[in-house]
Amino acid sequence: MSGIKTSKEGRALDQAFNGRYAVMSKYIGKEDNRSSWWSVEDLEAYIAHAKTQAKELGYTLNGIRAYEGAESDKGYTTIFLSPTGTSNTERSNGNGDIPGGDILNAGQQGHPPSANYPQ
Repeated sequence: MSGIKTSKEGRALDQAFNGRYAVMSKYIGKEDNRSSWWSVEDLEAYIAHAKTQAKELGYTLNGIRAYEGAESDKGYTTIFLSPTGTSNTERSNGNGDIPGGDILNAGQQGHPPSANYPQ
């Protein structure tokens, strides 16, 4: 498995985000959200759903991409997950988003939303 980082490296990434966080919070006029949380059960269920849906759409699921977004009703930054895959009918070897694939959002925000890593 690639991409594993230490908790210390996580703190460094979090601190490096502080400048961007300050700009976003100023823009929306309140402290913005800094994290999203999903239960293991929700993540496992989403992956199972994404695999099934990818197959129905003619793709093979090969990963999950995380995007930042904004919730228009609350104004907070949010993170959502999108399935990626390769087409079963077209020549592709990338990890593009699966057209028409459902996303996973509605994760719980941090407590409080502005809490730094680790919470």
